[in-house]
Amino acid sequence: MLEISIEADSRASCGYVLCIGDYREDFTLDESRKLFKDTTSFRFVGVHGDMLARKEVRNRIYAYWYGFKRFKTRIHKVYLGRHDKLSMQHLEDGLVKLHSRLGNEPWDIVPHAGPRVGNMVKPVSSNQLL
Repeated sequence: MLEISIEADSRASCGYVLCIGDYREDFTLDESRKLFKDTTSFRFVGVHGDMLARKEVRNRIYAYWYGFKRFKTRIHKVYLGRHDKLSMQHLEDGLVKLHSRLGNEPWDIVPHAGPRVGNMVKPVSSNQLL
């Protein structure tokens, strides 16, 4: 099974790339969104760290995304949002919440910030993932 991840990348037009195995492309492309649509879990590498994101289906109808991060011997979980409303901002906010629960300050927290380009912060698109 191929590893799927979304990674912050200042060279990408939206600030993120979709990685499937060795394949990488800008996440704004419609093709990327189609490839990602049926994903049930992926690794997210954002501005504030990384986590595993996993979709959980409730009552066979509703799908929700949660973020997971292992710290020492515990796995911490944070709610990211509904499947149809998940955005890059939800993922970045989830990373901030996870770090605060772990007692760590995420590095360079800037509200609604995206990947760094030199000393400037590139804004994150609020486009939905799906």
